[in-house]
Amino acid sequence: MQIVCHLARPDASPPIITNRKGKIHRRKLVAQQQGVEPNKVRCDLCSVDCYSSRDFEAHVIGQKHQKTLKLMMNVNGPISNTECASISGNTDASLIGTDLPPDELNDCLVREKVVQIEKNMDDLREVEQLVLRVEQTLYAVSEFLDQDVGIVGDAPPPQQQRFLRGIMRVGLMANQLLLKSDKRVDLVLLCSVVPTTKLLFQIIELFRRIINKNNEQCIYVAEKAAESAICVSQIGVSIDVYVTLTCLAMRQWSPENLNYHPYKEPPNALPFGPCLMALTEMRRTRFYQVKCAPHASMRSLVKIIRDIRQRVPAWQVLTDWMVELVVEKVLSADNDAKLGAVLRALLVLLAKGTSLADPCEKLPFDVFAGVSDMARKNIYDSARYSIRQIETNKMANLLAMDRSPGIPSSPKRKKVAALMAETTTARNANSILKNGGSSADGLQAASATLNERHNNLSNRPLERRAVKMLIEKDIKL
Repeated sequence: MQIVCHLARPDASPPIITNRKGKIHRRKLVAQQQGVEPNKVRCDLCSVDCYSSRDFEAHVIGQKHQKTLKLMMNVNGPISNTECASISGNTDASLIGTDLPPDELNDCLVREKVVQIEKNMDDLREVEQLVLRVEQTLYAVSEFLDQDVGIVGDAPPPQQQRFLRGIMRVGLMANQLLLKSDKRVDLVLLCSVVPTTKLLFQIIELFRRIINKNNEQCIYVAEKAAESAICVSQIGVSIDVYVTLTCLAMRQWSPENLNYHPYKEPPNALPFGPCLMALTEMRRTRFYQVKCAPHASMRSLVKIIRDIRQRVPAWQVLTDWMVELVVEKVLSADNDAKLGAVLRALLVLLAKGTSLADPCEKLPFDVFAGVSDMARKNIYDSARYSIRQIETNKMANLLAMDRSPGIPSSPKRKKVAALMAETTTARNANSILKNGGSSADGLQAASATLNERHNNLSNRPLERRAVKMLIEKDIKL
C-alpha cells in the first residue's frame, strides 16, 4: 500500500511518498496544529516567509535580519510594521538579549571603575573622625595661645585677633576625591602673624599635651619644618593629616602697580614656598566648591583621570589642579553629556595640547606652563591611543578592568620581559665562554637560569623549543 503525505506536497502530481521526519512535514504540521496558515508571517525587510510566530521571532533575532536591519538604519531605510509589532509584543528577555549599546556600556564601565578605585565608607569614616579630632585639638590649642600671649612668636598679633584665625580643609578631602591609594589629606591653619619655627614647635608641644590629657595614646604628631606643616597620624588609619601653617600677609595684592608687594619676614620664618602654596590651595578649593561641585559627573571623571595618571607614566606630569580644570571646561561645554562621551571629549582636549588660564590667579598664568614639550608629546600620544581604545569599544582595557595596565597592553609587556630574560641568559653564557670557561660551564649556567622558566613552558611548544636550542647550542649575540 502506498502512503502519500498530502500535507507536505498537496498539489503533487503524481503524489510523492514523503518522509514524515522531514523538515517540511514537521514545519507544516506544527503550523496546522497551531492554526496558522503557511506564509502568514512575512518579513518584508529580508523578504523571508515564516510559517509561525515562533519562526518569525527566531528570524528577527537571527544574524541575517540583524545585519539587514543595521544596514537599513544606516541608510535611513524603511522598517516594516510587522517587525515593529512583533518586537514590541515580545516580552521574553531571552529573545531580546542583554547587550547594551556602546555608549551605555561605557557609562556602566566608568561607574563600575569609580566604585572600585574610590575609598569605601568605613575608610572615609575613619579619616573623617581623625580630621575632626585634629580640628578640635587645634581649637583647644588656639584657646590656650590666646590666654598666654607672651610666649608666642616674636611680634604680638593685631588687636582683637586670634593667633590662629581658622582651619580649612583643602585638596582631595575637601573636594571628596579620595582614592584607595591616597595616603595624605591636607588642612590649612591660618595664622594672624607670619608663622615661625618657634610657633610651629609651640603648637606641636601643646597638641601633644592635649592628646596626653585626653588619653589618646594612638595619635602621633611629627614636625615637618621643611614643609611648614605638622603631620598627625593614628594607628589603624592609613592616611596622615598634614596641617600647613600660613598667613595672609605673605601674599598681599597691590592695586597701584597690579602686583604683589613684599612683606616683612621675621628671621626664623618658615619656608615661603609651602606657606604660599597653602594659600593657593585655599583659593582652589573655594573655586572647586563654587564652579566644579555642581556638575554631577565631576567627581567621577576626576577620579578616573587620577587613576589613569597613576598607571600611565606619561600622565604623571598632570597635577590634580590641571585635571580639575580640564574636566570643568569639558563639563561646562555640555553638562548633560554621558560619562563615556565626556571622557572621550576630555581625551580629545588633552590630545590637542591646549593651554588653560588659571582662574585663581590675578595675573595671567598658564596652568600647563611647567609641562615640557616632551611631556606634552607623550600626553598627546597616550591620549590618541586612549581615543582609539574607546572608538574600538575597548573601554574596559582603557580603564584596566581586565587586570591589565591599560596603556600599553599587557601582552606586549610580557613579550618584552620574556625576550629580555632570554637575552640576558644568552649573554651570561657567552661571557663565560669568552673568559676562558668551557662550553659545559656556559651551558650549565644557562641551564640553571632557565630551569624554572623551562618548567613553566612545558605546554608551549614554540618557547620550549627556543629554550632547548639555547641550552644545547652556544648562542653568540
